[in-house]
Amino acid sequence: MKSLNIQCIVLEKIGSAKTNNGELVTQVLVADHSGAVILSVWDELGDLVKTGDILQLRGGYSSIHKNELKLYVGKHGVLERTGEFMMAFIETPNISKYKWTPEGTLITTNINEIRKPQVPAGRVPPNTRIPM
Repeated sequence: MKSLNIQCIVLEKIGSAKTNNGELVTQVLVADHSGAVILSVWDELGDLVKTGDILQLRGGYSSIHKNELKLYVGKHGVLERTGEFMMAFIETPNISKYKWTPEGTLITTNINEIRKPQVPAGRVPPNTRIPM
């Protein structure tokens, strides 16, 4: 997907590695209200990203790399820190944990693992019709 615009919070800095071209790539786990995904950040920008940062990504894109869905800033993308620590998010599903084909088809044995509704005991999930 291209031209993605999202706001997310950095949950964890996973690590950095150098490419064959000598470029530094830092991977961070980010989340929003729909779940979590790995964001790859290039060069010195990766050093600036910290756990708890709230980021605004404009013009980013997603792609399958080694059967994992990842989010990228891209050449024309903009990543801006807009705050820290105060953002509603969920950690599941972590869509980078699922295996994908290069065409973007999900490979999983249990499709129900993707989104398990998490409802406190005694509560009714939203949009549930209660028989009267």
